[in-house]
Amino acid sequence: MCALRLPEKAVRVIEGEWPRGYGDSKWLIYSIDSAPREANELYCTIRAADGRGSEWDEDFAWLKPATQYFDAPDIQHILDHHFRMLEHLFTHLRDFSETGWTPYPYGFIVITEEGWRERGVTAVHCDKDRGKWKVTRCGHIPVAELDILESVIELDESFDTVRDTFDGSGNDGPDNQGGSVPVGEWQFAVYSTGPSEIGTRKLQRNVSHKLPDPRGYDSYLPGETSLHLLDQILPDESVSEDWPPTYAKFMNEPIVNATRQPKICKLHPSLLVHVRGDHSGDISDIEILQMEWDHNVTQSEEALKRLGRESKTTVQKCEAEVLVATLQQLARGM
Repeated sequence: MCALRLPEKAVRVIEGEWPRGYGDSKWLIYSIDSAPREANELYCTIRAADGRGSEWDEDFAWLKPATQYFDAPDIQHILDHHFRMLEHLFTHLRDFSETGWTPYPYGFIVITEEGWRERGVTAVHCDKDRGKWKVTRCGHIPVAELDILESVIELDESFDTVRDTFDGSGNDGPDNQGGSVPVGEWQFAVYSTGPSEIGTRKLQRNVSHKLPDPRGYDSYLPGETSLHLLDQILPDESVSEDWPPTYAKFMNEPIVNATRQPKICKLHPSLLVHVRGDHSGDISDIEILQMEWDHNVTQSEEALKRLGRESKTTVQKCEAEVLVATLQQLARGM
């Protein structure tokens, strides 16, 4: 099985300005070496399995047979065609009000063999991984479990989870690996404090959108971004006290809980970010805290809290636009 290659225009299409969508996005169903009949059969099979029969509303279905008038010898040809079709649609349509539905641009379903009812079908998906777009496939997804792809559209599941659940083979090409891993780069903890618990929660929801991260929250795993947002609810004066025991927990459990994968970046033990907010949850001030302590994580939690209270803390004000660059510069100078 040959590794998939991203078409040259794929990134331009995905990252371009799409026409406005009307209705739900739909995974398109293609088939190899056959007319659209196979795609229609799969669509009807899933529709019948939905249990609502004639009440099944096509406008709200999450998939749709592709209009396929070409012989596709393999998935790569379908991948190339998919992006040619998207480029044509996005170039010539201002919106999808006439069609009533939007093609899901990141992925599609392929029927690769006649025995798809027993052996399942293949899904292909594009994801941004560590700043680079990759394309991967997952084969042998049972027809009865294809609705997991609806969760991918709704961002309740990642396509990597789908691959882990079923079959992630055939993904060893250069366009399947994502970008380079930022090994050895520092990661910085971010505390957010507001005038009240409600204000702090609002601020925490806003911080991820208003603080720039050069590696981005959509492109990298939580353990690999430059900024690690903490969810503690603390008064301003407790940040320094909280950091040593919090740092100790991260060092003693260096795993990203959501993915159970090892952290790639490592948290800086002395440089922190403290974001203060107002009652509306907007950022009112950003400070870089530079703490002086011995980074000994084997002490008790109470001892670590006292160490935080007793340590010397240097505070530097910083604008959001230059935050990460300033942190990295300070880290190199320490």
